[in-house]
Amino acid sequence: MQLGSDAERSIGVVVQSNYRLLAAGQCGGDKRCGHIHMKIDPEGDSCNLPGRPYNSMNSDFGGELIKARFGPCPSPTGEHVIGILLADDQHKPVLVDGKPVTRLVKVTTR
Repeated sequence: MQLGSDAERSIGVVVQSNYRLLAAGQCGGDKRCGHIHMKIDPEGDSCNLPGRPYNSMNSDFGGELIKARFGPCPSPTGEHVIGILLADDQHKPVLVDGKPVTRLVKVTTR
């Protein structure tokens, strides 16, 4: 994957879900609605945004497109893992069979 030329070296990531993906606080009583929290290299916190426990989230605007920001990573290029977590309207992980709904995707950036 080619890194973006912006200051954040960002790449757009599309997350598809059978949940409605809306901005945090916008789901009302819909139990099948939430948003995505994303971490790059989730085993550590080296790629998180400064002062934040994540790299990106779509809770401000909702939708399937999320900006993966590789600029904060010590080495933006190379092998990385993008981790996503489905969260409810109150930022709590959505659980299925007692386990959070997550996905990990390996990528190589250049």
